[in-house]
Amino acid sequence: MPGHSADVSEIIPGKTYYLAKDRFVETTSGKVTKERNNTLKDPDLMKVTYEIDPNLSMVKDENVILAHYMRDQHLQIEIYDADAKFHYASCKLPLNELLR
Repeated sequence: MPGHSADVSEIIPGKTYYLAKDRFVETTSGKVTKERNNTLKDPDLMKVTYEIDPNLSMVKDENVILAHYMRDQHLQIEIYDADAKFHYASCKLPLNELLR
C-alpha cells in the first residue's frame, strides 16, 4: 500500500488499532514526510477488504469457518480522544448482519 509502512498492511486479530489523521509518505527522493489525511474526502480511508480463497490458503472449509465466526461474534468500537484521554463512546456491531 503506498503511503503505509509494511507493518500496517497486515491486520492481526485481537490487536487494538487506532485511527489517525496523519500518515507517513515516502517522497520520490526517499525522504519520509508526515501528511494530514482528509477523512472527509477519502471514502476508502475506513475500508478494509478481505478475500477468502480456500484454494490459496489450503484451509479446509475456510468459508464455512468464517460464516460461523461472523454468526457468533461482534465488532466492538471504542471512540477516544487521545489528546484529552476522553472516552466518547463505545458500541458493538453484530457481524451476522454482514452475512447474506
